[in-house]
Amino acid sequence: MQYLIDTPPPSAQSGEATLSAERFNSVINFSNFLLHVLRILSGKDIPLDDKQLLAQFEHHILKTDEAIKKTQDFIFALLKCKYLFDQYIIKREFAQNEDKWSLKRLHFYNVKSQSYINTFDRDEEDGFEGTNRRILMLLSALHVSTPTLVYKHWLNGALYELFHMQEVNARHYLGRLERLARQFVYGRFLSVDKPAEYYEMIYQNRGYALAHVEQARVAERLEFGSIENNLIFNYLDYLLWCEGIENKTADDVIKQFEFSFRSSVEHFYPQHPMDGHIDLGQEHLHRFGNLCLISHSKNSRLSNFQPKAKRDHFKAAINNKNIDTLKLYSMIKSMDVSGEWGPDQIQEHEKNMLSVFDHDIKRGVQA
Repeated sequence: MQYLIDTPPPSAQSGEATLSAERFNSVINFSNFLLHVLRILSGKDIPLDDKQLLAQFEHHILKTDEAIKKTQDFIFALLKCKYLFDQYIIKREFAQNEDKWSLKRLHFYNVKSQSYINTFDRDEEDGFEGTNRRILMLLSALHVSTPTLVYKHWLNGALYELFHMQEVNARHYLGRLERLARQFVYGRFLSVDKPAEYYEMIYQNRGYALAHVEQARVAERLEFGSIENNLIFNYLDYLLWCEGIENKTADDVIKQFEFSFRSSVEHFYPQHPMDGHIDLGQEHLHRFGNLCLISHSKNSRLSNFQPKAKRDHFKAAINNKNIDTLKLYSMIKSMDVSGEWGPDQIQEHEKNMLSVFDHDIKRGVQA
């Protein structure tokens, strides 16, 4: 086991050229990946924390009565999971002086010609539409919501589904990932009952009882200070992106949107207004309709600015087809129409965002 940890798989090579040549960055390290494989193989609720790696392997493989067979089974599972990981899990790609999320596979044209193309698109690379892009968007939404190397339950769920598929195709994989995301959001983070455990959702296929989000107890879980995980914001952004693409209403800002590590929950109307502006009042200030994700540095800089000043700050990025989050973009567009941002706009925006969740819940029931 220590040998596996100390000697992770080398980069793929062809002739004298290194195909992966630091072009891709993985979302996880090798020691934590080993725990994911062990959990999938055993079906047990094994902690996804590499500090427990050796202890878990001793307990489940090395010090059992069938140590040799279980070791062989694990090696086979490791090879299978590594192949699935390389083909169907996002990575950060560094190419042509830019970095971005990618979902690509290595394609061999002949012994002297190979390249990386989209996993689910024939002979295509990148692009802002199609099933490959949709899978990439959902995987990146899940990843940026849990950026640590340990306890990546979304990755465990994705690999578990891939491991047990007879044949991987884009439509089925996307459907499994969307179900997984719904379980996390509606079965755990917005649940009005006891939140489901990750193991129950992934390995025991526990669903969610939430019928719609427009209810008081759910609203309480969406208030500032009560939001358990940023996946609520990021999954909403994914749904807004899908809505724009499907309805063909997406402008270039929406089409080219990419998830990034935005961790600060921002009040669009500030908690502590400057220059004598009025306090909004607690009943509106902390509502979901007044909240969005931005980077920590921008939160520190813009926190006390008025909504119009914040909008002006983001205008340059929007003109460059860029925005921190799509929920923020929706808030800015709403203010452009009304000319202001106050209780009425907050309530209307929140109603619109909750209706996006409600539509997704109904869609999940029908899937």
